[in-house]
Order: sequence, then C-alpha cells, then structure tokens
Amino acid sequence: PDLLHRGFHHIQDRNDKRPLENSLSAYEVAWTSGIRLCECDIAMTKDEKLVLAHDENFLRLALDHNDENSHRHVSDLTFRELISMPLKNGVRPPLLIDVLRSACAISDHSQLIIEIKPGNEAAASALARLLIRHPDLRQAVAMIMSFDAVTMHRLRAELTVVEEADLGLPITASQGGMHHRVTSFDHFGTMVFSSHRRISSMDKLAVSTSLSQNQFESTKILEQEPIVEPMKPQHHATSTMPKLMLLTVAAEPKRLCEQRVSINDVSPIDSWLTMADGSLDGVYMQFEKKMMTEEGASALRKLSERHLVGIWSYSGVDPDDYPTFEWLVRQGNCTFVNSDLPNHFRKEIFVRQSSGNTN
Repeated sequence: PDLLHRGFHHIQDRNDKRPLENSLSAYEVAWTSGIRLCECDIAMTKDEKLVLAHDENFLRLALDHNDENSHRHVSDLTFRELISMPLKNGVRPPLLIDVLRSACAISDHSQLIIEIKPGNEAAASALARLLIRHPDLRQAVAMIMSFDAVTMHRLRAELTVVEEADLGLPITASQGGMHHRVTSFDHFGTMVFSSHRRISSMDKLAVSTSLSQNQFESTKILEQEPIVEPMKPQHHATSTMPKLMLLTVAAEPKRLCEQRVSINDVSPIDSWLTMADGSLDGVYMQFEKKMMTEEGASALRKLSERHLVGIWSYSGVDPDDYPTFEWLVRQGNCTFVNSDLPNHFRKEIFVRQSSGNTN
C-alpha cells in the first residue's frame, strides 16, 4: 500500500493548506480520509517521553525561532519544556501514545510506520516497553524500521520475548538475561557504548554489521550457554507485534551504520536481516530508476519471495506519482511505497478510474 510520509503534511512546512508534518492532525486527517498507513519519526525526551520528531531539534518547525528550546536537542528537553514551545500550527509535538490512540479510535485499519533514527537505542527500548505495556495499541503499529541494523535486531529480540510468551513458548537467556558491553553508533556516526543492554547473537556482530562497508574489525563478545526458563502460557492465539524492517541506501552511505545495496545485486540483504536467533521481516530500499524497468521489477519480485520489500525516496528528487507507485506495487510486488501524496497523485488516480484502467 501507499505509505504517507510524516502524515498528510505540506512538504514546505506550511500549515495553511495541510497540517504540519508529524503533527497529530496530519495523521488524523490522513486516516479519516481513508489513508491506512502513515510514517512517523520518533525521539525520546529527557524524561523518557516518546514524541514525534524528524530532526534533532524543532528549529525548523517552531513557531518562535528565537525560543532557546527550539535549538536544543529533543533528548535534552523535558516534555514540559516541549509543551511550552508551540510549533507553527500553534500546538505542541504529539506524544506517540496519543497518535496511536487516535489511530485505534478512528478505525481498525489506521496504522503507523515508525522510524527509529540510527543509534537511538533508548527510543527503541522505550518503544518496546510501550508495546509491551499497551498490547491494545499494537494493532496501530504496522511496522518499525531503522537504518541501524543493530538497533533493529535488539528490538526484535526484546519483542520476541513477549511474542513467545504470548504463544506460551519458553525463552532463553540469550533473549532476555545476559549483559555485555556492545558498540553502536549515534545519529551522527559517533561511536557509543552500552553495558546495560540484553545480549543475543546479533551483539556478536554488532560492530561488523554496522561497519561492514567500512571494513572495520569486528569486536568479539564472549558466548554463554543459553538457559531455558519456562514461562506460563498466556493463551493468545497469534502475535500482534509489528513487522520489523531494515532501511538501506543506494547511494554512498552518509553514516557508518548505513547499509548500501543496489537493485543490481540484492544478495547482501539476507545476511543483514538474518541472525542465529531470528530474522527481521524485510528491507526498505532506496528508490532507483532501474526499479522501473522489467529487469528491476523482476529483481524486486524475487526479493519479495523471501522478505517484505518497501521503497523510500527523496522528496522533490525522485518521482512521487501514481504510475510509479502502481509499477512498484504491481510489477515489483512491493509491500510499502513512500509518498508525500502531492496533489497530482489523486488526480492521476481519478483519471485512471474514469478511463476504466483500474487493474
């Protein structure tokens, strides 16, 4: 399906014709208009509140650019300080939980796609806790994605513990008990360390996975024998956890954690998605012109036989129109395609419907 980028927003940050990006109204307008999937970006405040935010600060979207808080990193602000800093639309940045509750209230089909910025391990863990504590909100999250493979595999391990508990399956210490120091990278490619995270097989490859294209030497982590701990069945028939996908780039990586792959050779993707203790659900690739050819569409179809496939693109640079969307979905068998839903997009749909070309 078509995925509305940052909600139904104006790409020039205006709020007179469309709502502001990542605002509550941007998502409510989209969902009440029949759009099912909307993408958002999350950040965590100093007091551990998950809010919707694309940039490291709110300088671009703040109503008053002279406000000192608009220049500060979101992670350095408390939620109270965010509330005191209105955006261009006159309201505060929304809490993620508020947006999820709106999605559930509007319809059973209204869902978010959540992007976690590279190195934002704290936000990923907070998101896992939110989904664990509020199982009624899981239906409103279709998918979670990030350019950071290490963060995504750690998130997968955390959610797998709950998923297996829901199904009444035993868990191992490799999923929920051991602690080691591991290496990751923040949003700007700065190396950061953590000694309080849960360990699993992906931690043994933490550095080599993040830096596979920079030929850094991987860091070895001591292995421990897993200990099986029985859990009481919870009698849930199926899991409601969201899909987990890895974002990739086609151009030269700008950050150390980014994985570069071209439609010409998608073979590296399998190794990025799969670890000894489990796999991510799919890959979210950067748009390439070759994807619009028969050869490119064939490569996408073959990839979709093994993994979910999504396509993201640069606004104002790559095509954002209905023919491109239709080709990628129908010929490439892509599950997700990003769009800012420009005005001509809807017109193109109406033209095709009126001409009888609806297949």
